[in-house]
Amino acid sequence: MNHYRHLAARYLKLNQRRSIVTIMGVALAVAVLYTLLNYGWSNAGGRQKPLRRL
Repeated sequence: MNHYRHLAARYLKLNQRRSIVTIMGVALAVAVLYTLLNYGWSNAGGRQKPLRRL
């Protein structure tokens, strides 16, 4: 297991720019998905409340 950590650390150090861009891309994708899903759930919840009153 320690060998894999050393290997991963070595590749992260060698390709710093690619690693940073990949991490930023993953963070951006998570933020976009969270925003869209949160908007969808809140919008769907807003439409169901008036129907329950009927």
